Parts: sequence; C-alpha cells; structure tokens
Amino acid sequence: MPTYEYECLSCGSVMEVFHSISASGPSSCDGCDNANLRRKIFAVSSIYKGDGFYSTQYRDSSYKEAMSRESGSSKEETASATPAPSGCGSGACGHKH
Repeated sequence: MPTYEYECLSCGSVMEVFHSISASGPSSCDGCDNANLRRKIFAVSSIYKGDGFYSTQYRDSSYKEAMSRESGSSKEETASATPAPSGCGSGACGHKH
C-alpha cells in the first residue's frame, strides 16, 4: 500500500497514512481534530535497469524512417570515420595505417 502524507491547513501538522489508492484519506487531523486536510504530492524518481526500452516503443514514424536511413549506410564508411587510438600512428602498435 502506498504512503500518503497529509498536512492540516489549520494547525500545520503533517501525518503519514498508509491506505489503498481507492480509499479516502483521514477525515480529521490527529493534532487538532479539524477536517481541513490536504494530501501532499511528491515527485517520484525512477531508475531503469537492464537493456532499456524496445526500439518500437514511444517512437513516431519520422524517427523510425530516420533510423532506417541511418542504418542503411555502409559499415565501411563508419569504420573509416573512426579515429585511431591515441598514441597510434607510428605503426609500432600493430595497426595498419
């Protein structure tokens, strides 16, 4: 069950309440018995682990078209555009230059 935080608008006290999403919150403040409560809203952070989203999710057709054009380029062009590792150039490293 989620934890909700309620603030009394009369006395300013804050209380945490565990209840289901469909249940209504507390009817009165624990401190002053006033019914003037407000549920506080908080931002939620998310951490995505694993391989990520599928390439077909959350994409429009223009993105898919651009990706298919980009993947159509030859791998030779990509390999020739890749710079040699630093310190490489004398030929002593074993790379063909």
